[in-house]
Amino acid sequence: PAPNDTVINDTVIDDTVIDETVINDIEIVTPEESTASDTDVDGDAGVEIDAQAIPETDANADGGADANAGAGADEALIETVGERATEPSPVDLGATDGSPQVDDVNDVDEANTVSGLRDDGAILPEETLAPQTAAPQTPAPQTTEPEIASDDDNSEKAQQAEAPALNVEGRATPAMWRVSDDDSELWLLGTFHILPPELDWRSDPLARAVDAAEKIYFEAEVDAPEAQKKTLELLTTEGFLPDGGSLRAMLSAQDAEKFEEIIAGLGLPMGQLDRMRPWQAFLIMSVQHIVAQGFTPGAGVEAVLLKEARLRGRALGFFETAEQQIRLFTSLEPKTELALLELTIREWDEQDASFTALFNAWRDGDVAMIDALMNDAMRRDFPAVYKQLLSDRNEDWAEQIDAIMKGDGKTLVAVGAAHLIGAGSVPALLKDAGYTVERYGLDQ
Repeated sequence: PAPNDTVINDTVIDDTVIDETVINDIEIVTPEESTASDTDVDGDAGVEIDAQAIPETDANADGGADANAGAGADEALIETVGERATEPSPVDLGATDGSPQVDDVNDVDEANTVSGLRDDGAILPEETLAPQTAAPQTPAPQTTEPEIASDDDNSEKAQQAEAPALNVEGRATPAMWRVSDDDSELWLLGTFHILPPELDWRSDPLARAVDAAEKIYFEAEVDAPEAQKKTLELLTTEGFLPDGGSLRAMLSAQDAEKFEEIIAGLGLPMGQLDRMRPWQAFLIMSVQHIVAQGFTPGAGVEAVLLKEARLRGRALGFFETAEQQIRLFTSLEPKTELALLELTIREWDEQDASFTALFNAWRDGDVAMIDALMNDAMRRDFPAVYKQLLSDRNEDWAEQIDAIMKGDGKTLVAVGAAHLIGAGSVPALLKDAGYTVERYGLDQ
């Protein structure tokens, strides 16, 4: 969160990366299109927020606010950090009394439709993934040592990076690692919480790992009805300013003017965003920017794999709850969440370039670039947030994976890419614990 991470990683915090970091782990589904005007304070626009993304935010992800929404933010909001919510009810931000309202959560159906953040409250359908029937195959192990880039190398690489057009052609090769001991084999997959539906990201090594895995772990089970209900409760009770509060009034005149310009450009209702706490506003801004480019949480790696795993009857595991992911943001210090929003606003004009660089790096499995874009800035500028969104969670997940490895069998772990890259990452912690850890699928 985002991440991923969801992204803040997966989207909110990375430098801008900060922003995507949060979304990687927190996945927030923002409006695909909004017809409400900036002055439509009491319009009937409905906002639905997914229970995952931020965000692995997102995450988590990059040198731009949105970047984290993809590989590091938490799926609960996006990214994410997490899995996709199924037909969550809209949060009515246009109540005539100015207070957000929460409708009852709809029953989950077999199609696992994903919510969209639309001002008409409509639910965007998600394609139903047919189960695979290929016979399980055991992936061949690789011998390459895990890549853990240094901060100096990452910073130089990020500065030299150019932002070409988004590359959604061909097949993506997301970074993976293989962890093993005498009787256990586990694959780590670095995910992107929000993706274009047409992207083919199932590489041959990944397909073999999915087929061979007896159990698949994700960040959080955000598609469960109770998780959706709790997420909506937290977003409406802890995601808004006190009565009469104004987000614009908390900003400098220059930042407030730019904030209004951004919200207008995204087609979001200013009356609603102005009542939100900074953390929720910057997450929605970041995710909406990504969605506007043709990406959708329903096409994210976790959303697709979770649906497939259920259809194939695979055992499932989750490292966190959706509530835990949301509280990563609700517990931010007021001055910190405001600083993150200010950073998002001030670096908004670099959003396209930073997100493109992050997405292309994830697509190509360029771990050094992802670390430079998503994690370095947060480590430097927001060390406390980096610790809360990434370091502490990496340590917790590594401990849980250690317990998994005490048994036997084959397992796949799919979490925001920001959690798997660089110093203090899950692969690095597992290597320190004595397991054999190597990059997987590099020569295939």
